[in-house]
Amino acid sequence: MLPDVIFQWSLGSSFLFVLAVTGAGALPLHRIFFLPPIQRLSIRIGDLSPILQNLAGTFFALSVAFLASAVWATEDRAHEIVNDEALSIRRVSTYAQALSAPSRDTVQNLIRDYAKAVEREWPSMSDSESDKPANRDIAALYAAIISGLSENEQNRMLQQRLLTAVDAMVQAREHRLTAARETVSDGQWIMVSLLAILLLVVIAAFHGRWPASRAAALVLITFAISIPLFVILAHDRPFAGHQAISPEPILAAGGLLR
Repeated sequence: MLPDVIFQWSLGSSFLFVLAVTGAGALPLHRIFFLPPIQRLSIRIGDLSPILQNLAGTFFALSVAFLASAVWATEDRAHEIVNDEALSIRRVSTYAQALSAPSRDTVQNLIRDYAKAVEREWPSMSDSESDKPANRDIAALYAAIISGLSENEQNRMLQQRLLTAVDAMVQAREHRLTAARETVSDGQWIMVSLLAILLLVVIAAFHGRWPASRAAALVLITFAISIPLFVILAHDRPFAGHQAISPEPILAAGGLLR
């Protein structure tokens, strides 16, 4: 898995990182084709080079397309999950307003506490520890609804609606935590990296006899490889980086934003 620090960089720094890594693979290929045995080999396979270029380019493009599709689908789903969680919180808050005191104040305070806990746990959502701050607030909210709504018949009538709304909120939260862990796997990064290297090798081999054209071709293909990989990297983690989804919908639903 990629180190977390990469997702804290600016978009420009991230692109330069991807470009530098890709260029680090292209530069040795350019230099190695100065060796006479390698040049003779490139001449021998010259007739096959256009076919190999098409195959390598097609495989790389398909792998990038599949990865990008999965990354954007996860990002879209993460947006929907956050909005669903905010909607569930608003339902709980709406039902709480119909309660009589002191249950009304207790439930509304617990909703605000939950929103604050979500804000605290947001940067570390992808961590797998079970003792997250919001867990305690969820338990307190369930306890208040199950055992604390006994002042009058109106509160008891709203109890089941509140529990249903809290269940939906908790389910949306679990989906959010799951989405935060859905990233491009190490195997997928290795696969697309190997295909990128293969494409660089084929391009270098096709231009093996002409150093100037080989250098120009490798520069162009380095940019062509780096751009889609950078886009995937920028959207790989929906809740981290400069493209991250913010907790504002949940904070607003919890009454922390006006």
